[in-house]
Amino acid sequence: MELRRIGEESRRELLKVIGGIQEELTHAVLAGDKDAIRVAEIVWDKLDDETRRKLLPHLLKIIIERAKKISVTGLKLKRKIGSYSFDSDEICIDSTIDRSAVKIILNLLEYEDILVSKKEEVRRCIALMLDKSGSMVGEKLFLAASITATIALTSYRYNYDYSLIVFDEDTRIIKKFGENKNVREVVESVLLLKPYGCTDIARALECGLKELMKCKFLDRVGLILTDGFYNMGDNPEEKARLFPKLNVLCLPKGDLKTCENLAKLGKGKLIKMVKEIDLITI
Repeated sequence: MELRRIGEESRRELLKVIGGIQEELTHAVLAGDKDAIRVAEIVWDKLDDETRRKLLPHLLKIIIERAKKISVTGLKLKRKIGSYSFDSDEICIDSTIDRSAVKIILNLLEYEDILVSKKEEVRRCIALMLDKSGSMVGEKLFLAASITATIALTSYRYNYDYSLIVFDEDTRIIKKFGENKNVREVVESVLLLKPYGCTDIARALECGLKELMKCKFLDRVGLILTDGFYNMGDNPEEKARLFPKLNVLCLPKGDLKTCENLAKLGKGKLIKMVKEIDLITI
């Protein structure tokens, strides 16, 4: 009881201090002060709604610019045989000979008779699942927002489709497959989340897989951001086995063993997160 009382007093003191600097912090962030931006990220969930509303447009811009610098690996390419164009990759000599042998002999070969191999991105579905339980405070929420922005931008660039699911002891779908939402709208939804509650990873995976199976593309990937600690629901390992591919983004100081097992069972990869991310595998 004494420890709880001390903890509650510390929290009240912290909130009091934060409350006293919010106006000054707002001015500093809007002026581009990097230290102030860092502080805003740390105490984001403790700021009042009015302060968050003022800072949101500026911080959204920063997050999206960060996301543009994050490298994405795991992109798939396929080769397709087609007619020649000046931006083609390489000529398929054997296929061209098989198709136009007579024209070659008669020296009548034209550009449209030449067959080439072209690289095309494989259309992919990504089910992104983000932890929003009580542990996802401050910087972790900004990390989740940066990941969301990266997946949204990658999907737009490569004509992928993605869904966004947030979870604690329950799940909520922020974006469905096939739904048209701009990047700012989706990232804003993540930043405005209120971290709360326990963690049910199994339920999140079940919801993610269900959504993934609704996507019209056949290349399907699950991507979950979690610390690996769950205090509600079933063991998530059985759910992970059902994914065609499940990559796990393990938060700093997370349960690395659980995250590794989920990635292994999901036939995917484990990515250890740090405060500043520069690489995501999908």
